[in-house]
Amino acid sequence: REGKLEASIEIPDLEPSGMQSILNFAYLGDTEVATDALVPAFFAARKYDVRALRDACLDKINNIDVDAAVSLFDSAACNGDEELKLAVAACPAFCPDSIEKALSAASFNALSVLGLKGFLTLSSCNSLTSQAL
Repeated sequence: REGKLEASIEIPDLEPSGMQSILNFAYLGDTEVATDALVPAFFAARKYDVRALRDACLDKINNIDVDAAVSLFDSAACNGDEELKLAVAACPAFCPDSIEKALSAASFNALSVLGLKGFLTLSSCNSLTSQAL
């Protein structure tokens, strides 16, 4: 290994999957993001103003299923990210017709306190939850 330099750069406020998404976009033009990497990819794209990747994340959010939407909403709530919370709340998986599905989603049972508070304040579910009570 003589002659080779190894260096690492630490970026404390980014998860590796977020940085990987930035690198995939920069070197390959790839905007495909796995559902489980949406939050870190969105944060990285926003931080470095990579609009095409950010837009790809928002497009993917619009096409996720209810279980993934609940999980993403919880992540956004836990990170205190209003922009991401609003994006997830506006996706079709959270439309008024889907709220019952959201309540029965496996990820709903794993909601954090912040995620549950945020979910209960969604205008689309306020009327349904009050009717159910």
